[in-house]
Amino acid sequence: MDNQVSNLRGVTLVEMLIVISLLISLASLGLFVSFSHYQGVHFRDERMLVIGTLQKARSQALAHLCFAPACTAGVSHGVYFGTPGEYVVYEGDSYATRHETEDERIESQQSGPQLLGCRDMQFRVGSGNGSCLDGEPQVLVQEQDRVSTITVSPVGRIWWDD
Repeated sequence: MDNQVSNLRGVTLVEMLIVISLLISLASLGLFVSFSHYQGVHFRDERMLVIGTLQKARSQALAHLCFAPACTAGVSHGVYFGTPGEYVVYEGDSYATRHETEDERIESQQSGPQLLGCRDMQFRVGSGNGSCLDGEPQVLVQEQDRVSTITVSPVGRIWWDD
């Protein structure tokens, strides 16, 4: 009987420490990968918010929408990107001459990405033709090493790169 007990072997402390250190290493690698994935999702969400805001202004211009009480025949619509974290869909020929009471403010929930390039993108009533009132018709969404360019063509087509 003593022989049987001496043949049984348990787990040593060293073996347990090795297993625990391997598990900790795998968990830290998983956290690093998930944080990197979260940043990518954060960036893509902001880009899609900018694209959706541009598409909204263009479709309002195409549909001859006019929300101001005195307006009857439709008006151009645009997007103003001047305030960090806030995008303004406006009606009028520019942000400076808009119908301020009809502004629709879209808040960004993201704090990391920056917008560069065009600050005042405008779409003509009826045609939806796009133009930037202060430079090239491009908006750059940038966060750390990620950059995405959103371009509006003269005929109002909106496209972007990854």
